[in-house]
Amino acid sequence: MTVGRQRAARPGAPAAHSAVARQLGADSAAALLRAAEEINENRITVALGLITRALGERPIKDTRITVWGAAFKPGTNDVRESPALALSQALQQAGAIVTIHDPQAVPTAMVRNPELDYTDDLAASLDGAEVG
Repeated sequence: MTVGRQRAARPGAPAAHSAVARQLGADSAAALLRAAEEINENRITVALGLITRALGERPIKDTRITVWGAAFKPGTNDVRESPALALSQALQQAGAIVTIHDPQAVPTAMVRNPELDYTDDLAASLDGAEVG
């Protein structure tokens, strides 16, 4: 365990930090970190609600949606616990036609989530998109 050394945030960091805080007896810090984890877990549901509201009367089914950014963190190819990929899966399960663009993470995302559609071409990612 490293204490006091700065590191880049990693996927699942709130859960890991919460566990360490509990081990160290820092219950209030653990509670705060657990709250952050709950917020992260609810982001997909909130995003789906915003998209549904933006569509108004139109259903998500058969709507062409573009998602920019597949990586957990910008400028990387790290897609572990990617909210963008989780949202893309949820949209696809709701019947949307989803295209994902990320300048660095498409190859990694394709391996992790081959059921989704990807493009390296920014302009092509918007072709026919109704939501992006």
